[in-house]
Amino acid sequence: MEGGAALSTVLAAIDGSPTSRPVLAVAREVARVLGAGLDPVHVMETDAGVPEIEVVGDEAPLRLLSGDPAGVLVDEASDAGVAALVVGSSRSAGGPTTIGRVTLEVIAHVRKPVVIVPPTTPEDYSLRTVLVPVLRKPSSVLEEVVRLAENPQLHVIILRLLDELSIPAFEDQPYYDVQAWAEEFLARWVPGAASDTAVEVRIGPPEELVVSVAQEVSADIVAIGRRRDLPAAGAQIVVSALERSPVPVVLVPLVPQASRVVQPPDVEPVA
Repeated sequence: MEGGAALSTVLAAIDGSPTSRPVLAVAREVARVLGAGLDPVHVMETDAGVPEIEVVGDEAPLRLLSGDPAGVLVDEASDAGVAALVVGSSRSAGGPTTIGRVTLEVIAHVRKPVVIVPPTTPEDYSLRTVLVPVLRKPSSVLEEVVRLAENPQLHVIILRLLDELSIPAFEDQPYYDVQAWAEEFLARWVPGAASDTAVEVRIGPPEELVVSVAQEVSADIVAIGRRRDLPAAGAQIVVSALERSPVPVVLVPLVPQASRVVQPPDVEPVA
């Protein structure tokens, strides 16, 4: 995400369920950070009533559309002026989060960042701290992260996930060596980062660490890069984050490796 003039909009998918208000709250914050306008939409499949939402200040009123919700949202998000789409993860606010059909179809087909909002997200949501998980050599993933890290409105924490085979060779002062290694990592991969951009290094199962570290650092959102040529449902780290993350998750589409002009052969994105 990056700030700028309000030349784009953020779509907020309002479905009339208890998750609608959290979706609107998150969309407001995403739009603020992007310097974009807010465009709340409701897709009507039947003659059900229109959801009641509170329009603030100069916000656009709720736009009513009709048709299959997933198809309509995909079409709307394809507009060049749309910067991101915000949707709820499910229609209920109790029990484990089950990703709904519409959300899954949107994730699969929208070529823009999609923010998925858990039903327990507070209505006074504020976006400040972004957790960005990174696996392996991260150049392709961090192309988008650089823009996040350069935004003065955001505090970016890069979660460097390691397995036992990729642990750096530290000497007799592991804490200080990890800190030095993290600083070198940041300087190499995110040279334009703001001064408060941080790197957290963790070793273990990525799908477990993303959720636990998000809670540990009080992240407001988790930003996961995912390749557009791979289904989100096939990436365990994405599935785990969508089902278990206590905060919204934004899936940032990455260009497939085959379409890159220059691509190191061993670079792999998070998802």
